[in-house]
Parts: sequence; C-alpha cells; structure tokens
Amino acid sequence: MLSILTTVNPDAKVVLIRILGLNTNGRAGGYTIDDVTTALRWGVNNASRLNIKAVSISQGRVNAPCRATSELVGAVSSLKQQEVAVIASTGNEKNRTNIAVPACIDDVVSVGATDNPLAGSAWDRKVAPTIALYSNGNSSTDFYTNCRFFHTAMNGSKQFAVGTSNATAAFAGWWMRNLKPTITETYNSIASTATNTSNQWLTGRYVLIP
Repeated sequence: MLSILTTVNPDAKVVLIRILGLNTNGRAGGYTIDDVTTALRWGVNNASRLNIKAVSISQGRVNAPCRATSELVGAVSSLKQQEVAVIASTGNEKNRTNIAVPACIDDVVSVGATDNPLAGSAWDRKVAPTIALYSNGNSSTDFYTNCRFFHTAMNGSKQFAVGTSNATAAFAGWWMRNLKPTITETYNSIASTATNTSNQWLTGRYVLIP
C-alpha cells in the first residue's frame, strides 16, 4: 500500500501504524476493530504534532449493517474535528448492499475499485472504467477509482495486484496531492472532477488518478 500511495504522490510523508502482525508464512495476521480504533486514537493524539492530514485504511470487513463500535466512530469524529480525513476501502466481497467497517461510517471517505478488462496489466486510462465485480459498494460509497497496480513488495520485487485496498491507497495519495484547507474543500474539489461509473448492480463517482 505504501508503494502504491507514493507512486501516486511521491512527495507524501507517511507514518506507518501497525495494526496486525505477520504469520509464520510472512502473510498478514488477524486484527480486530479495537486494533483499528487504537491506531486511529494514536492519530488523534499525534495529528497536530506530526501535521497529519489523512489516514488511509486498507483493511475492513463487512459487519452489516455497519456494526462499528462507538469508540471507533468517536475516533473518526475526533480526527475529522482536527481536519484529518479518514479514507477506507469498501472491501472485496462482492457485496452490493453493505460495505466494510470502517468505510461504512458516515465521516469516513469510502473508496471502492474500478477495473478494466486487460487481465494482468496495469491500469489503462484509455479503457472505460467499470466498477469491479468484486468491489463492495452501495449508494453511500463516496468514490471509486482504479485498483490495478504493479507495486514493490517487501522483498523489493515488482508484483501485480488488484483490489479496493489498492484503490484506497491510491486515492489517499491523490487526496494529499489535492489537499485544501479543510476536508470539505478537498472532498468537493475531487468530487468536481469525478465522472459516473457503474456495473450491473452499482453506480457511483469515478475519480481518474493519472
């Protein structure tokens, strides 16, 4: 995710906050809503000191209907009061009714994925975007954007991946490149550039990230 975010915005200054460990096979381990809440509270406590302007969360799972804890909602609200945007992925479960926690929280900028039909290739801006068939989404999803990236893995190799996590990291980088004095101004500025996108079940706003 860091590789994707900094591809979109090479000038971004990023603080990595761990919410999960690694399994013995080197893959990501488990985490809970409380882990995400703890990370956001760290952001609340350090937003001013580190000049934090956005938090990107490429984690989440569907707990319909948006079973976010009051503590998680409160942490998001506290960040918003400090003009720190929380940006989170909708998830990849093909759910066309519900989106993941914390993306489903009203104060979170939710990001779903768009795709194109060129399998195994990076995004082709010449191809009309459609909402990815695996992307969760509903009428409250804020934005969809491209999700196809070659990224740098932890061992330094180049790998190809798709998913709403990628779209969220890319969108967070784009948010910082278009940052305005307030969350509302930044949101409206990006929304003003959006076009419509859809698939058989969903429609929404598509943001082209060059």
